[in-house]
Formats: sequence, C-alpha cells, structure tokens
Amino acid sequence: MILFWFLAGLGVIFSIALYVLYGFSHMKALKMMGYQNAWAAWIPFYKSYALADCIPETKGEVKMASLSIPGDLFKFWWILSFLVGFIPGIGTLASIAINIFCGGFCYTSIYSILERKPKNEVETIGYLSGWLNIIASFKFLAYEK
Repeated sequence: MILFWFLAGLGVIFSIALYVLYGFSHMKALKMMGYQNAWAAWIPFYKSYALADCIPETKGEVKMASLSIPGDLFKFWWILSFLVGFIPGIGTLASIAINIFCGGFCYTSIYSILERKPKNEVETIGYLSGWLNIIASFKFLAYEK
C-alpha cells in the first residue's frame, strides 16, 4: 500500500512538473509570436487554440495535404480531437492522428517563423512535436529572445 501511494505521489509530482514546463515554454513561444494572450499557454485547450490563432495561415484558408479548411474553423481542431476520442475502437488513434497533423501544422509554422527557416526544413520536427509536445517545450525554451 505504501508503494502505491509513493508511486501515485511521484506521478502527481511528474504531472505538475510537465504542466509547468509546458506552460512556461509555450507562453514564451506565444509571446515571441506576438500573441496578446500568451497566458493562454496555461489553459490546456486554450493553448491549442492559441497555437493555431498565432500563426498567419489561420487568417485565411489553411491548406493541409489536399484539404482546405477555413482558418477560423481550424483554430478549433482540438475539439474534434477530443470528440473522436470517444469513438469505440479507433477513437484514441484518431485523436492522436488529429493531434499530430493539426498540432504539428501549428508547430511547423511557429518553428518556421521563429527560426526564419522554410517550412520544409522544420516540418519533420514540427509534426514530431505534434505527437510529443515535450519536444516543442524544449525547443521553445532554447530560443533566445
């Protein structure tokens, strides 16, 4: 029983540390992008909205693969990711795929702007960041500005 509570306590501490890391790093990136509500990085779903709202592609049509999505609609991709998670059988995988493609699209655009590189040079790390957000956190913390 003691081992259970010890491991549960470690899990809580680890989760809080990740939350703080994500909050600080994403707030820094949003500030560097000139986003007025950089504090949105501390609110989980609002962070996803802010990442989409701060990139120039969402001012018009977002073109992903063969899709063309209105920018104002794309900003709410995280709702779709949340909802498809409830589909029995494929929900979790579909939610992960949406996070990778939509979150990765946002990270790619942000990296491209902040690093002053063409998107094709940062695309791989951008989409990896959509899958593993901790990559984005360490990249954002490493930026000088």
